[in-house]
Amino acid sequence: MLAALAAVLLAASTHHPIAKRDPRVEGLGRSCKQSKDCKNKSQRCLHESDVNNKPVSLGFCVLPCATLESGTTKVIEGAPLEATPQNTKDRKVPPRCPKKYLCRDKGQGVPIDMCVKE
Repeated sequence: MLAALAAVLLAASTHHPIAKRDPRVEGLGRSCKQSKDCKNKSQRCLHESDVNNKPVSLGFCVLPCATLESGTTKVIEGAPLEATPQNTKDRKVPPRCPKKYLCRDKGQGVPIDMCVKE
């Protein structure tokens, strides 16, 4: 009886909850021909170019970074600005990429800002 109780307590103490993965990163790097072939709708199909700058038919799925302006208030020309403490207080800018991913800026052969693993 005591051994059975000890086994149940041991099994309960070693149980770790499974960490939920961000669905946006599922299937990154997967082969695709169009963006709809990627696993998540926020991913885009990116095609590389060959030496003659002709796009290769088969691409891979990437996750674009959110823009730097996401989470900020859009300024409309001529409209009055309402910078009250209620509007600006405790407003957090959303992360550009999921955890453990960094945003790589476009340039040096990369056509868009995209999230890459650390």
